[in-house]
Amino acid sequence: MSSEIKRLLRLLFLAILLYAGNIAAQSGKADTAFINNLNAESFALLKENPDTAELLARKAIELSTPVNYLQGLGDGYVRLGIIAKDAGNYQQAIADYKKSLTYRLQIGDQDLIARVYNNIGMVFSKMAEYDSASFYLMKALKSAESLKLKSAQAMYSMNIGIAYEKNRDFELALKFNHQARALYEEEEDSTGVLKCLINEGGIWYAKKEYTSALPIYRRAIAIATILEDDRNRYYAIGDLATTFMSMDVYDSAVYYMKQSLFYHLEEEDVPAAAIDYGNLGILFGKMNKPDSAVYYLKQSLMHSEAIGDIQLSAKNAMELAVQYVAKGDFREAYKYQQQYISYNDSVFSISKAEAIAEMQTQYETEKKENQIQLLNKDKEIQQQQLDRKSMMQLVLISGIVVIIVFFGLFFNRYKLKRTIQSQEALLNERKRISSELHDDLGAQLSTAKLYLSKIKANDKNEDTKTIIDNSLSLIDGSITDLRRIMDDLQVSTLQDKGIIVATEELVNKVNHLQLINFSLSHHGIEKRLEYKLEHTVFRITQELINNTLKYAGASKVTLELLVRDDSFVVLYEDDGKGFDIQKIKRGYGLSNVESRASAMGGFVEWDTRPENGFRAIIEIPVSYATTKV
Repeated sequence: MSSEIKRLLRLLFLAILLYAGNIAAQSGKADTAFINNLNAESFALLKENPDTAELLARKAIELSTPVNYLQGLGDGYVRLGIIAKDAGNYQQAIADYKKSLTYRLQIGDQDLIARVYNNIGMVFSKMAEYDSASFYLMKALKSAESLKLKSAQAMYSMNIGIAYEKNRDFELALKFNHQARALYEEEEDSTGVLKCLINEGGIWYAKKEYTSALPIYRRAIAIATILEDDRNRYYAIGDLATTFMSMDVYDSAVYYMKQSLFYHLEEEDVPAAAIDYGNLGILFGKMNKPDSAVYYLKQSLMHSEAIGDIQLSAKNAMELAVQYVAKGDFREAYKYQQQYISYNDSVFSISKAEAIAEMQTQYETEKKENQIQLLNKDKEIQQQQLDRKSMMQLVLISGIVVIIVFFGLFFNRYKLKRTIQSQEALLNERKRISSELHDDLGAQLSTAKLYLSKIKANDKNEDTKTIIDNSLSLIDGSITDLRRIMDDLQVSTLQDKGIIVATEELVNKVNHLQLINFSLSHHGIEKRLEYKLEHTVFRITQELINNTLKYAGASKVTLELLVRDDSFVVLYEDDGKGFDIQKIKRGYGLSNVESRASAMGGFVEWDTRPENGFRAIIEIPVSYATTKV
């Protein structure tokens, strides 16, 4: 029977299946075996035809809901989660996986529960939220260990190793990867061992210990050859080529990179071929062979443009400009330089649009996720917190008094040092006090506030609530004073080390208070800026952070600093409650931000609405320090 006839028969079967599902839905009756069949067909079509797979999964959920068929609901939402994950819609994937987890927890099948934990962990890993990824992957591993499922333990251990590698915790990454390989060897699973070897090579490569990576990749290639696993064989060959490239062993790098390229061309894997072409172009450039470099880079550019990979296209355009300079063809160099600028602007615009879209998605799904998150709370921890409630009240209220006393001592000591020490000694003392306030006092105040809030929510006694409210007011005042002191201390770091280090310290201190999750990134800032510009940007950043902490009620903040064309750009976003910019602009101190930017010849764009977060773009003409600051 030809493949075309098989495909038509399958489509006919799916049509009959959907028709029967609609009849069952209208009648209000559904056979569980029929629901299982819908989910099985959905799983089979996940890669080949995700639209049809989604249709079948939603039909299975629709039929399972009236009869509360837990397995049908759990399996259906897993399928939807996989489809959302493959489409890059990670927030939706997590929401669907957590719905599945709710039903599978009710069933109590630890193997199925572990699989959902693993799926959630892998999505968090793709989102670069490695703490959450490790949490869920560990839960998957513990479930597999309780069932003594060695193959599952190996897979989950390997995934934990991947998450730790991405988080650059290489020692733990090696530990869990070795644990996975040992389990695969016990099970005589050569394919599993092969995957662990490829991952281990990647860990050594990330550590820049290239001589340790080489034998691992060679062993992986040998096993893949025996298994006739061409896909993983050439994956390892490509990694081996990249390792030689990083070691400046160009002949070996070219030899293995060409093998990888020929395989990807044969398999019509255009994205992988585009990367191989680009790497070969860079290699020949390093070998001072600009003609060969230009050929391979143009091939890479053609392929990257065909698949719409703007970032790779920008990289290729820049490399081509460099090679044409080496050839002395400045006209072509200028052409590709302009092309690079065009692509780079597109990447910036897409990144901004994706960030805004992600914030919108998070807001829209927040209410749905709250109920799921409550169901996933660890019951044992909750019970312990309830049992210790009375004792915590006395301990925390006493602790607040002690913290306030220590705060006064620290502050008085700081003032005394400012008076009696020289400027150099003053700088060292600022750093020491800042570290103590940041690491000890800030964390204690935030933890005390968290515990008191939980006690208040659980205790119905009005007298106790009044005491707790007064204590919370004292803590809030202490946190405000603490922020002001750290802001003053931060200026010293700004003078000595520049805007990036100062902003990183500020962000780390805000994160350590455990009031908000703050992420910082920076691009293209390769030397010190003029101090007046650094000081202006730092004060603007402080103003925005203070507004978020005081008014926004946000859980996440993203700050990006970059140099684009001739401008220094600040991108600031939070997921708070937002506001009407026309009504409340001056009350939020945003006029201060505008006046600071305007004084430097820059401008500010605001983007905020009630219940829709807050975003700001500040652009100021860039100027660099001419002497050592």
